[in-house]
Amino acid sequence: MLLEHMGFGAFIGLLPYGPKWRRQRRTFHQHFDSKVISRYHPAMSHASVEFAKDMLSSPKRFAYHTRNFFTRIIIKAAYGLDISADSDDAYMVGMKDVAEGFLEATVPGRFLVDMIPALKYVPRWMPGTSWQRYADHHKKKIYEVKMEPFERVLKATGEGRGEPSVLSRIIDTLLPPEDPGRKEEEELACDLGVSAYLGGSDTSVGTMLTFILLMAMYPEVQRRAQAELDHFVSAGRLPTFEDRPNLLYVSAVLRELFRWHQLAPLGLPHATTEDDIYDGYFIPKGTIVVGNIWDIMQNGELFPNPHVFDPDRHIKNGQINQDIIDPIPPSFGYGRR
Repeated sequence: MLLEHMGFGAFIGLLPYGPKWRRQRRTFHQHFDSKVISRYHPAMSHASVEFAKDMLSSPKRFAYHTRNFFTRIIIKAAYGLDISADSDDAYMVGMKDVAEGFLEATVPGRFLVDMIPALKYVPRWMPGTSWQRYADHHKKKIYEVKMEPFERVLKATGEGRGEPSVLSRIIDTLLPPEDPGRKEEEELACDLGVSAYLGGSDTSVGTMLTFILLMAMYPEVQRRAQAELDHFVSAGRLPTFEDRPNLLYVSAVLRELFRWHQLAPLGLPHATTEDDIYDGYFIPKGTIVVGNIWDIMQNGELFPNPHVFDPDRHIKNGQINQDIIDPIPPSFGYGRR
């Protein structure tokens, strides 16, 4: 349903391994690799200031403010646009629809066609085929949210008023309009923008909301983290990325956050591209492999008292403990995705 009928199969996290996946991954890394991520620090810093203001003005709306915070960052980085989560901008309205459809289609058993693929051949006029109209609606919406911001940024860039963004940098390197390869490059750029939003919005929001929950559950951790910030960050300003090396306990809190709770406990399913043998088990080509991230992070041998939120487990001799697994990379899944 998700890939074949709704049209989500074009996005990097869901693409099968092959030439198209390699092109998308190569382009994605050019713009989101750790070596270039600092170019998005200004957008993050600006959004952080607005987030702090929002939380002070109406703290009870923390969930809404959190979503707005990440929306601002992602849309600014991907498209150079200033759009908030509650905007009536056509792109934002469409993207919300697409994101909701994506989440619904990932619920196991939600659509019968996932369990009985032959249903895709059933005529639309027959009872029980409403899923086809649902899929058609979202396929149309996906096309709209791919093309609308691309056309907007393409026009702004051509007029010399485009804001720096992932899409504007890709547009600057596009082949001439008359080149046969131009259409493929445009499609890649459009897919990349939607991939950035779908991959970073709900996951980031969920992680932040879990952090807020944990600070309420463990007030002593909150007090220690705040004391460290007060010590190293001078009054009258917010923390910056330059402060990060001094914030040992805050860094430990971040690591423990990713260890304590995984938004995608099983990650994304992968498929073997060839026969393999692992730990004595034969795994045939094409086997669906699911990495149980939750079980690893809750392993008592690796992390004693795993159900306790304890940032100190990540600190040893006044620095980050290198003897235990860094929980952050595994939380984003395994494999070359």
